[in-house]
Amino acid sequence: MRYLPLLILTVLVSVNSAQAEEKLYAELDAMRAEVELGGAKFKPYVPKIKAGYYIMNKVALELQYVMSGDADDSGSNLKIDKMYGAFLRLESNLHNRARIYLLGGYTQAELSVTGNLESLKGVKDGSYSWGMGVEDQIVRMRNTFLTLDYMQYYNKGGYKIKGISLGFRYLF
Repeated sequence: MRYLPLLILTVLVSVNSAQAEEKLYAELDAMRAEVELGGAKFKPYVPKIKAGYYIMNKVALELQYVMSGDADDSGSNLKIDKMYGAFLRLESNLHNRARIYLLGGYTQAELSVTGNLESLKGVKDGSYSWGMGVEDQIVRMRNTFLTLDYMQYYNKGGYKIKGISLGFRYLF
């Protein structure tokens, strides 16, 4: 009787692992960001890393990290020091190797601006974020997808950060 909890735990873990194939994923993207502030538009290219875990069929929790990048406009320089967020990902069924997905969550951004515009150093703020994308399963590589997505990371106080990215996603 004292081994019953251990037996139940073992059965649950084995049943869960048999049903839950490919619950983790990782993605590497190249993103063209657009940052609007003070009448200027900055368009840096930045790498983006995503990691996710499926909590149920077609529903995942996803973390994103946008690495450092900079761009010039109107005599000013913008530097994205870092940007990270947590999202809920909702997917459609896979149809002819393709699917669409929606993302909703929260992003924290840290920016610096120098030059003709207002000077900002390490400004850190967060905002509700949303996005959508499409992915195509690569032929003969069942766990690998080519992805294209649009995200609006930040939109408040006259500042706007959005981006479009292209990348590869792999299911583990």
